[in-house]
Amino acid sequence: MSYLLIHAETRADLLQDLDLIRTRLAEAQWWLNDHAGMRERLIALEHLRASQERLLRMSELLSHLPA
Repeated sequence: MSYLLIHAETRADLLQDLDLIRTRLAEAQWWLNDHAGMRERLIALEHLRASQERLLRMSELLSHLPA
């Protein structure tokens, strides 16, 4: 889908998704620091990496959309 076809409602959804991802990343980092064993840390780090990549892609998309 071209970013030119994205409406304000979709932009708002993307912004909401970005906030949710940021919150989950912060929660995951807290959990890793306080509770995780080595195996859990490796699994959580993979999830963090995937979430960070998604956050970057969404941020790039939003940077091309009009405000």
